[in-house]
Amino acid sequence: MKIISVDSLAFGGTGKTPMVLEIASILKSIGVKFSIVTRGYGSTSEKNGVSVNENHSWQEVGDEVKMISLEFPDIDIFTGCDRVNSLKKSEENGNKVVILDDGFQSAGIKKDLKIMMINPDNRYYYLRNFKFLMCKEDVILFYKYGKRNKRICRFTKEPDIGEYSFRFTSFQTPDGLPADPENLPVFGFSALGDNERFRSDLREKNLVGFRGFGDHYKYTKKDLQNLEKMMKSYGAEFLICTYKDFIKISDMIVDGFPLIYVKNKIKFNYDLKEKVLSILK
Repeated sequence: MKIISVDSLAFGGTGKTPMVLEIASILKSIGVKFSIVTRGYGSTSEKNGVSVNENHSWQEVGDEVKMISLEFPDIDIFTGCDRVNSLKKSEENGNKVVILDDGFQSAGIKKDLKIMMINPDNRYYYLRNFKFLMCKEDVILFYKYGKRNKRICRFTKEPDIGEYSFRFTSFQTPDGLPADPENLPVFGFSALGDNERFRSDLREKNLVGFRGFGDHYKYTKKDLQNLEKMMKSYGAEFLICTYKDFIKISDMIVDGFPLIYVKNKIKFNYDLKEKVLSILK
């Protein structure tokens, strides 16, 4: 069984989940049976672990895990702190490849492909790990890579270097209908590890205001009421958030609530598919 690890030096916000989804799309396209192993941070299943199914709520498995399971409902997804146990279950189910989310924190597990994602513009990008640990990675992808970031490369031992960013793929209403706001004024909000990244991406729209919350924040009905008030005070027509945020508030939204959520996709100047195929040969 091959293990592909998606890593980061930061606590969150670099885009590991979109990368997991991209690798999952590649593996699905070539017909390889695979699974995803993740901690399920902040969920009720984080301690003891669970095999995710469609009936699990985001509170039970985590907001990011719920989002992944909705995109890939037919694959094995295992949560929990005990990654070794999750890998064992994955192998027992006949999976040939495992995508290990944040495998950097599991040093004792041998990986066949290690992908590090870094946003040097975030001043806390290496808060929990030393930069020199990047030398163990096979691929290092920088967010909007530029000359100012090349100084970081001296810590590596000739990994593949690339650049990544994000593009919006769809705008939808709570009912799932297409709803691109185009030039209408919008008020954005998100609860990500790096809210500024989403805020920056929204500037391609007519963004007039923004409110950021802590990563994995659990919204309340009062939060939604306050966000609607802020939206109106800024003269915006809609609130706009990420798909991850929408998953956590969907059951609190009433008819007529002026919300649009956006899905995005990671893009990069690197042949990731070829790299994934290389470990399967």
